[in-house]
Amino acid sequence: MAQGQERYVEKGQGPDPIRSIHKRDGRIVPFDASKITAALFKAGQTTGEYTEDTAKQLGLRVVALAQTICGDKTPTVEGIQDLVEEVLLASPFKKTARAYILYRDQHTRNRQMAEQARLDLVTRYLGGNDWQIRESSNSAYSLQGLHNYVSTEVSKTYWLNMIYTGEVRGQPGNGCRSKRSAPQARK
Repeated sequence: MAQGQERYVEKGQGPDPIRSIHKRDGRIVPFDASKITAALFKAGQTTGEYTEDTAKQLGLRVVALAQTICGDKTPTVEGIQDLVEEVLLASPFKKTARAYILYRDQHTRNRQMAEQARLDLVTRYLGGNDWQIRESSNSAYSLQGLHNYVSTEVSKTYWLNMIYTGEVRGQPGNGCRSKRSAPQARK
């Protein structure tokens, strides 16, 4: 039985306890409810809105909700985190809910950045599959050109995911000017 679920099973309340969880990488591992409590406590500590006892109560709500929603299905990490958000938003701890949502968004962007870094940039460069390779007047098709291409792609991903706001990231064209701000053509 997963930690933190004893209350529901001992009293015979609710559906069967959650025994495992789907990780983002596809693995199925034993479910550990204490991780939910730890995340909630960390969020509550950050904002100063509640104590560990309150984090435990919120964690029990998340587990109960997950048991009800998932039934005999195995929940995902993302699904559990969605439920943590719901429980926090339904609670009086709005500051913590906002902090948790922002923290989760930041980690999503970090994962996306790490995934982008794993892309096969070398193969794309060698295959000439990116318009930036053909159009670059700053470097020739060479080892130095490959280095420039890879470092540019990694830097671009970092800035879009770690530095710029969501509003900037969502802009079409990633840097294209609108007609209003385009420079006037010389006559």
